[in-house]
Amino acid sequence: MTVKQLVVVGSGTAGLINALTLKSCFGGLEVICISSEDIGIIGVGEGSTEHWTTFEKFVGIDRKEMVRETEATFKFGIRFSGWTNHTPDYFHSISGDYHTQVNFPGGYVTAHVDGRQLTPTFGFKSLVRNYVADVGDKILEQTNQFHFDTFKLNTFLRTQCEQAGVIFIEGKVDDVSVSSTYGNIEALILDDGRMIDADFVVDASGFSRAVIGLLDEPKWESFSDFLPTDSAIVFQTPEDIKTGIKPYTLATAMTSGWMWEIPTLTRRGNGYVFSSSHISDDDARIEASQVSGFEVPEDARIIRFSPGVLRNSWQRNCVAVGLSSNFVEPLEATSIAASVNQSFLLSSYLSSYETGDTFAEREYTRVFNMMIDNLCAMVALHYVSDRVDSDMWAEQRHRPKPELVERLIEIGKYRGFERHDFTTCGYELFGEPHFWHVAQGQGIISVDGCRRNLDLRGTGGDLRRQIASISSSQSELNFIPHKSALLKGTQSG
Repeated sequence: MTVKQLVVVGSGTAGLINALTLKSCFGGLEVICISSEDIGIIGVGEGSTEHWTTFEKFVGIDRKEMVRETEATFKFGIRFSGWTNHTPDYFHSISGDYHTQVNFPGGYVTAHVDGRQLTPTFGFKSLVRNYVADVGDKILEQTNQFHFDTFKLNTFLRTQCEQAGVIFIEGKVDDVSVSSTYGNIEALILDDGRMIDADFVVDASGFSRAVIGLLDEPKWESFSDFLPTDSAIVFQTPEDIKTGIKPYTLATAMTSGWMWEIPTLTRRGNGYVFSSSHISDDDARIEASQVSGFEVPEDARIIRFSPGVLRNSWQRNCVAVGLSSNFVEPLEATSIAASVNQSFLLSSYLSSYETGDTFAEREYTRVFNMMIDNLCAMVALHYVSDRVDSDMWAEQRHRPKPELVERLIEIGKYRGFERHDFTTCGYELFGEPHFWHVAQGQGIISVDGCRRNLDLRGTGGDLRRQIASISSSQSELNFIPHKSALLKGTQSG
């Protein structure tokens, strides 16, 4: 391995995930993380996907400690409210073992034909009532997704990095020193004049792209043709005493976008993601106040973003990760998942990286771009709606769509989705079960087409018996309030 010293620029979630993964993967690698206290954290709560569990196990995180230290809560999926007239309340959730107990996609086709929503059929029926299954000593193992307090997650991950041997340096990158032969970075120059030697650099500096922006011309591809939102107003609200802690993310459609609610143990993080072309900041704040039931402060932080991807996110001996490389939008909680996958993808090529060899750069870029295209398609699918009650939603019916979404809309006229409908790279965040859930909720999959397919296969009877068995298994479970489950899990043993 020619890389002996790797420098991560940025100590947000993406930077810490990459530092911890690479240090865990290559024990002899010296990993330095350049961190600046002047760069803040949004801190309104953050959700993960099932990819978190893979990361957690790989780097040796103790789940009980993690849940306790980050004030994490279980996340069994996302509840979509008001996204369509077709199904104004539906879940996207593939947590639990029930999804694997019935033949896919036949089980989904059968449920769709019978008018069953997928999550209540194959997931925990108690979800909507904010209860979770009491599975005894395994109570912390029943989900692979979490909500975190962002500040506490950052502190926890930094501690994990320090324990693994990652070295932290306070400072900001001002410039780079490059070699005359290949133009590779030889050292990072900090704003106080210090020089940090580097064989390889991971740029996790966020939208500033503090390092990658100093190299080759960025090839930024905007997704604004597909996705309407470009702003978010973020705020916090207290824990919901009446309903308790929700074991899911709530995504509520608004006139000009949507609003998230992410519950942690003691409070809720909220944000209205909106299109600035369709609503002003002041009106967005007013609408968020009305829907949330809490007065959003006039000085609430507003974040501007441009959805898209840096197509050349690996340049020379530098890779951009996290917000430095892509940002689609907060929908489907893809930020942590993308960072996890980027860290594993990078580890696949870092060990064989040689100065001047472009093979690793080309292959990493090819797979990464496929991963982001998959992510963009999933998010864009949510905006395929029958809503026409506001300018934004009405316009979405006629806006361009990613190629995969266009194809899925056509397929949905005839049947449900099947595995061969998707191009896979091994690092995509969403597979056909995920697309099934959202497409069913958005009204894209034809019931008649699925019925013809099911009748032709002649398997409906067997599949319905399997579904009945799943329902019976669920009825035998004991359910307890979400907060009780969390306290039980962290205090036991």
